[in-house]
Amino acid sequence: MFHWLASRAPSPEYFLGGYAYFEASVLYGFRSFAQAARRLGLTSGKYYTEHLY
Repeated sequence: MFHWLASRAPSPEYFLGGYAYFEASVLYGFRSFAQAARRLGLTSGKYYTEHLY
């Protein structure tokens, strides 16, 4: 996604808008994975929890 936005963005604002949209959606996209990792007792679930801010 970042490569596509950066290479096709007609202006920096276009790229930054797409990046902001992505960052805003991470919380909702990773929440279920973090809950599943916690429920399953996975020790490598930090990847998902570190993105929940």
